[in-house]
Amino acid sequence: MPKKKQIKKHKHDKFLIIIGAILIFITVLGAGLITWGNNILVPEGQKEKEQISSTYRGTLTPAFSIDLSKPFDVSVGTITYGFTAQELSSGIDLVDKVIHIENVTLPIQITFENNIIHVNATITDSNGQIIGKIRDNDWWSANSEYNPSIWDRNYNSYAFELKDENDLPVLQVLMGQQNKIEIGFTLLAQGIPYYFGLNGTKLGVTHDDYATIHSSTLFKYPSTDCLGELKNSEGYPVNNVFASANEKIATGNILSTTGTILTIVFGFSFGGLCFEELRKRRNKEE
Repeated sequence: MPKKKQIKKHKHDKFLIIIGAILIFITVLGAGLITWGNNILVPEGQKEKEQISSTYRGTLTPAFSIDLSKPFDVSVGTITYGFTAQELSSGIDLVDKVIHIENVTLPIQITFENNIIHVNATITDSNGQIIGKIRDNDWWSANSEYNPSIWDRNYNSYAFELKDENDLPVLQVLMGQQNKIEIGFTLLAQGIPYYFGLNGTKLGVTHDDYATIHSSTLFKYPSTDCLGELKNSEGYPVNNVFASANEKIATGNILSTTGTILTIVFGFSFGGLCFEELRKRRNKEE
């Protein structure tokens, strides 16, 4: 073979090797993206969603920072009270300053420390068994599978609600507006049910009142279908409890789709290149 043809063939082979290497690299990259998307990110996102849906613990975080130059409103039921930062710093005793029921200690206390509102509450059922509590904004609720007194619970980052077996909201905490906290609860004291809800206050609750109280829930239900969804979200920030998990799933699907396209396009291109080169060499041999 003449030297010029040898040089030309050598350059051609070198070019094919480079192109082939690039195609192989992109194909392998595509396969890697598929694996990363389908086998890592999507399962992680799905697992995270399952954990969020089944959790019975969380932390309340006010949606806005506190403006110390303005009064801080505490709404219990439909009654709103204004407090200064100094009053907050010593703690709000709902029994003495907001609601008074003789010989009854209400289950909720609010304190203010380091510019942060802290909520503490303990809710029990008619048998005195604890079904939900909040300690310095960390909340916990009993699992309805193990405690028949609990029907459901719902939450987002700045709100929490607990419902009992009668479908009544026994505890509601909402911190979705600046310098304001809204509280609702149902309390059984001395055999008398007291309801302090966000839509009204009722002393001596009867079954006739259940329909009205049911309608005062903060969230949509059941939580399995409407986790984190407020019934009335107007005036409150959007808070999707599945945002992080959905982002992982979406990213995983995008990576998987991109990887599939790369693998198919460049994998076939590499195969086609090899086939064409093999055909040319066979023709020359013949």
